[in-house]
Amino acid sequence: VTLEETAVVWMDRATFQESLQAIPPMTLNLVRILSARVRLSNELIQALATLDVYGRVARQLLAFAERYGETCANGSTSIPIRLTQGDIADLVGASRKRVNQVMVAFKQQNYIAVNNNGRITVIDRLALAKFCR
Repeated sequence: VTLEETAVVWMDRATFQESLQAIPPMTLNLVRILSARVRLSNELIQALATLDVYGRVARQLLAFAERYGETCANGSTSIPIRLTQGDIADLVGASRKRVNQVMVAFKQQNYIAVNNNGRITVIDRLALAKFCR
């Protein structure tokens, strides 16, 4: 399952290595992608070590809002991807039950809204950001 439209290519090891040697931009792009993944992994490790579940959920919601968000007329940010509480739990290293508790609290405080289709809207980015410190 992917969060956005994705194209997948498969090739054997020898062909892949030949392609890396023959197409330098491909090698550079691969290094950039792997570097970004290492950076994200380091950020996740830091978040797991230093943030409670509220902070980790807030951080993840803000990251999705930043990457995929669409600004609404009222200044809120709609995340056009349907994220289940289980998806968020897997991303932040918490149980679905605990993520549910956090999401309910965020909704009650009017930091986020969730529509009938499961789409999340970030209403108050600054309030969520305070949990990430």
